[in-house]
Amino acid sequence: LPTSTVEYLKNWILSPDHIQHPYPTELEKRKIMIETGIELKQLTNWFTNNRKRFWK
Repeated sequence: LPTSTVEYLKNWILSPDHIQHPYPTELEKRKIMIETGIELKQLTNWFTNNRKRFWK
């Protein structure tokens, strides 16, 4: 993924609003996909992998 997309996703997952529950809703997923230009599968994989990395 492009650096700007990774930064966007990291900012989302680590924000005070989401850090306790790092699971985007369907609406949030659609918004992220529009703003970053990535596909649902890429988004889902990124969140799955990074929840494992951040919350070991």
